[in-house]
Amino acid sequence: MAASSRANIAGMEAALGTNKQPTLFHPSASVVGQLKALADVMKHLKVEAKSIDAIVQALGAQQDDPAEELGMLPEGSLTQVLDSVSVEDKKLSPLTRSKAGMVGLASTRAITPSRSPAQR
Repeated sequence: MAASSRANIAGMEAALGTNKQPTLFHPSASVVGQLKALADVMKHLKVEAKSIDAIVQALGAQQDDPAEELGMLPEGSLTQVLDSVSVEDKKLSPLTRSKAGMVGLASTRAITPSRSPAQR
């Protein structure tokens, strides 16, 4: 039997999706379901406690505020806040800054309908 020359995009996406392993930045659905508050998400991302405190304070938030609330911040607002955060008179390290930025990305995804990679 000859292989088809036509791509089966939906079939390939489904097949690739079944072998995905959870990672720190792409946790399993069961882990995502447990990440409700800002502090939950930042702790999952392994942000240090003193950085969590500084970030949450700069946002004017509480650690137990729902993370999805960040999803409605005007574009660029989270970047401006994170650029201004200092811990012990030092700016956030690049890695901590990256992790904190993932909180915003995850929050945006929480309120945005998901799309397959083919739709992006």
